[in-house]
Amino acid sequence: MRRVQADAVLNRPLALSDARAAVLQHMLRTAGVTALFDDDGDFWSGAPLWNEGGIAVIGIGGMLIAGKLGWGYPYVTGYGDIAERLEEALNDQSVQAIVLYIDSPGGMVSGLFDVADRIYQARSIKPIVAILADEAYSAAYALASSAQTITVPRTGGTGSIGVLMLHTDISRMLDEAGINVTVFRYGEHKAEMLEVEPLTDGAKTRTQEVIDRLGEMFIQLVARNRNLDPQKIRDMKAETFLGEDGVKLGLADAVMSPDAALLDLQANLN
Repeated sequence: MRRVQADAVLNRPLALSDARAAVLQHMLRTAGVTALFDDDGDFWSGAPLWNEGGIAVIGIGGMLIAGKLGWGYPYVTGYGDIAERLEEALNDQSVQAIVLYIDSPGGMVSGLFDVADRIYQARSIKPIVAILADEAYSAAYALASSAQTITVPRTGGTGSIGVLMLHTDISRMLDEAGINVTVFRYGEHKAEMLEVEPLTDGAKTRTQEVIDRLGEMFIQLVARNRNLDPQKIRDMKAETFLGEDGVKLGLADAVMSPDAALLDLQANLN
């Protein structure tokens, strides 16, 4: 059984919707830190790639994770798998246009901006559109914004343009269990995010500075991709927006069902 370990999301910057972050927190409380996902269910190998009459459709679903997973869709998708499928579609002479078919609450920041930049660059080679099956929040929205156009279902969502980090402090639980952990360090700031001891004020400040820098990188990326004023995006305060509301704010271009969006693209190509 393959597992995505909890350390893939703890103490790491995440571009994830608030709702999914709350789910992760609950899973950690109830299941501990053994795993967040397993692969007992049916799934595709990596990010799937379909060819629909000259249109390459790249599936992007579930939690977005750094690297190449080679498994897990639609529950987990690796940025490396997305990048690989993108290059395949770009190099396929039979492909006239590329669709990012997205239904994801977001995921890890690590690896995100590189893939988003590649999508943005690639849209000068072939038309690239993002068709939301339902939601594209946070990291998933960063990918969607890199396409030339975005369609969202009327009950789907966009936004959550922000960054967060989760840290678990189990020091009090260890104290109550009579367990004392001694940490030896070379370097004052070495391993200052350990869960076995409370965070220092300095660690909190330094971590927030990193989150702020990554958040601003996210703002600038979306501003470039969607030709929006960065301050307008900051003023959204990482809020999520339903269907038409996202279109009004410039986060998407049209409210359409996935099927209608694909038919519209096919008609434009023909």
